[in-house]
Amino acid sequence: RKYELPENYILSVGNKKPHKNIARLVEAWCASSCTASLVLLSEFDPELVAIAERAHKKHNLHFLRFVPNESLPTIYSKADLFVYPSMYEGFGLPPLEAAACGTPVIVSNCSSMPEVMSSHATYIDPADTENIARTLEEVMKNLPHKSDRVAQAGQNHARKFSWLRAARETLNIFEKVLSEMERSKVTNHSVPERSAHHA
Repeated sequence: RKYELPENYILSVGNKKPHKNIARLVEAWCASSCTASLVLLSEFDPELVAIAERAHKKHNLHFLRFVPNESLPTIYSKADLFVYPSMYEGFGLPPLEAAACGTPVIVSNCSSMPEVMSSHATYIDPADTENIARTLEEVMKNLPHKSDRVAQAGQNHARKFSWLRAARETLNIFEKVLSEMERSKVTNHSVPERSAHHA
């Protein structure tokens, strides 16, 4: 109610940077037969509105800006589906956040995302509008048959990731590198210097 969200909606998170690929997502959603609204956690973009208007879906396109962190779990969990069509991500936290909230996830089949999401997402070719549209239709059609199973599996997968685990593994890397540097120093100091006539 606070954000005036529709009862059924597909959610995506991104900004206007080209690699986030939001314009292609809007095009694919417009080309699909999906009746659920598309909610973008992003700044308002009149170009995206124009795309939706041409497809007579302007009234079903919603923008959310400046949402506080405490509201995100509700927005994720109320969505029928979360879509992340990015062309490149160093990690890609939003799909994991959506999975942690029990929401089915669609992500790109490139960059770090297959490694992060493993078998707990449906994959799209982010450069293929038709593929995205078809995948949206298929996943939305099958939601009633597997929503509980997908939600539980996604939540279990998301629990494998935590900032504490990331900190511990990063610390282990630092300690390993420092240990190797110390061993290298000891080895270098133990090698006798060459005499002048051997130089």
